[in-house]
Amino acid sequence: MKKKKGDKTMKNLKKKLMYSIAVSTLLLGTTIGVFASWSGQINVQPPGWGGSVVSWSGVTKTSNSSKFAISGIKESNSLDPYAQLVNSNAAAKSSWCAIRQGQTTSVNDNTGVANYIYYTRCKTNNLEPNSNIISYSFNPY
Repeated sequence: MKKKKGDKTMKNLKKKLMYSIAVSTLLLGTTIGVFASWSGQINVQPPGWGGSVVSWSGVTKTSNSSKFAISGIKESNSLDPYAQLVNSNAAAKSSWCAIRQGQTTSVNDNTGVANYIYYTRCKTNNLEPNSNIISYSFNPY
């Protein structure tokens, strides 16, 4: 029995449709993963004169990137506070990164391992005498 030309065209259309769906799903999943890796808003109040506090609001590191980024939401100190990435034992996994209101800053020495949850330690500037609430979000990449 001879196949009709319409059957072949239909199979090609089905293949193209399945390929398009697979690619779209992959792209959507990657996009969601990128956006999901930022923490929600974190509010901390470290003491003045370089005092620090660990926020136990964690984010899973999703890649082998050495980048660590902080997005400043609110900070009322006159001197910039800082944050660093820490693990569940509060051991540093990055250097200190300045928190600047309305800006995203980053460092490129994140030694965290993918698929583990990481937290932040936030400190006031060593010359800042005041303790104020600092709000930020972070991404351990």
